[in-house]
Amino acid sequence: MKCDRIIPLPLKLKNFKPLEPSKRTNLIVHIGTRSVKNPLISVRAVEILRERGHDVELVIIGGRSEYLEGEIASKKFIRLLSGVSEKEKNEVLCSAKAMVLPSSGEAIPYASLEAMACGTPSVVSYAVPRDVVIHGYNGLRVETLNPVDYANALEKLLRDEELWFHIHQNAMAYVRKFDYVEVAREYLELIEEVVEATG
Repeated sequence: MKCDRIIPLPLKLKNFKPLEPSKRTNLIVHIGTRSVKNPLISVRAVEILRERGHDVELVIIGGRSEYLEGEIASKKFIRLLSGVSEKEKNEVLCSAKAMVLPSSGEAIPYASLEAMACGTPSVVSYAVPRDVVIHGYNGLRVETLNPVDYANALEKLLRDEELWFHIHQNAMAYVRKFDYVEVAREYLELIEEVVEATG
């Protein structure tokens, strides 16, 4: 029997505590230090924002990376958080203004779903599936790996409160279907379908 249904990754939405927009810090979060996640694109994008007068900081969450640590050592507006717990990661993500994910390759990026659970608008690359991050609805998409394009998209979110809030609300609504209770229900439905079909 062929099954075409894709069941999403589950999240425990109760573990995410989104802060109100007014309580958020001028923080942009990048998750992942592997080369495919392109953290240096995020570094350059935030540098560009700062050159344009935006008082923002970048937090990179991920494993230790000597190369990355060397690149950012002199940049006081960047913090690298390694070995943090899921709770700590969620707290940082839920207090940020935006998440940036200029990845070269993704399946269903868990980081995007976590950002949505936090109500944190994300700026993602073309590698993120279009049905996960819908441009202008629950995030912003960039079709290149050019740091200027990521800086422009992030600047849009920082300048346009209405757009930020629109994406914030839609992201939290969209991600509800990934809650572990909803995913469990889908698995039960699928099992019932299989049992009926093979009955």
